This record gives sequence, C-alpha cells and structure tokens, in this order.
Amino acid sequence: MTIEDLKNVKLSPMTAGYLAIYIKLSDLCGEAAEVTEMDYCGSAVNEVNSEFDSALGKAQDEVMKLAVMSMTENLCTLSNNRTMIYELTYGGYRLGTFPTEAEAVRRAGYLPKGRYTVREWEKDGEFSTFDPSMNKCYCFTNK
Repeated sequence: MTIEDLKNVKLSPMTAGYLAIYIKLSDLCGEAAEVTEMDYCGSAVNEVNSEFDSALGKAQDEVMKLAVMSMTENLCTLSNNRTMIYELTYGGYRLGTFPTEAEAVRRAGYLPKGRYTVREWEKDGEFSTFDPSMNKCYCFTNK
C-alpha cells in the first residue's frame, strides 16, 4: 500500500493522515536497510539496524493506536447520528415500538411468559428500515 492508495479510500482526513505516517515509517525501515547495505552484508544489516528498527516499530505501534482511535470515534459518531426504534413482537404480532432496547425488554417483563423478539429499526424520516446485516434482532424467553 502506498500513500497514493489512501486518496481513493473513504477515510476521515485524520485517519488517512495517521495511516500515511505509518507507511512513511515503514518506508524509513527499508531506506535505512538500503543505506546500511552499502557497508554491510546479509544478517549484519539487521544486526546494525536492530535498535533503529525497534524504535520505528514502537512508533508505528503508537501511530496505529491513533489511527484505530480515530476510526473508532468516527464509527461511534456515525452510529449516534442514526435514529433507532426497537420493536417488540410475540408470535409475529407487533406489541409496540420503543425508543430504547432496554425499554422494549423491560416492557416484556410485564407480559405473559413466552418467547419474544426485539428488532432494531432505523428511522429515516417517515420510513423505518430493518437490515439484518446492520440492525440487531434477537429472541429471548420471558420466564
């Protein structure tokens, strides 16, 4: 992967910047090895550069932590911008929709024993959508 490859990927500028730094650090390891090979051969190159490679490896680890943190924050922002409702059903019949998952499960506690389903729906204006690959759906038994 090169820095140019990152330009075609939909990442936040911060995440792309961190990944570009990571790639630059990786390139530095290769460049240092090439310079060291001017005077040393084979395994001696790795031995001479071991402290340098170790330091760059630690720097890469720290930059990757920053990149992951940036991606995580962006994912949380995306998920928080969605409006969700939670549907409680029993035997295929809708018993109600609730603003939180906890409220739907709590409401089932007041109903007869049985197997209930909670589905997470995304509200988009007047429409609600349920996508099994994106939204939660699970069954539980009310005892």
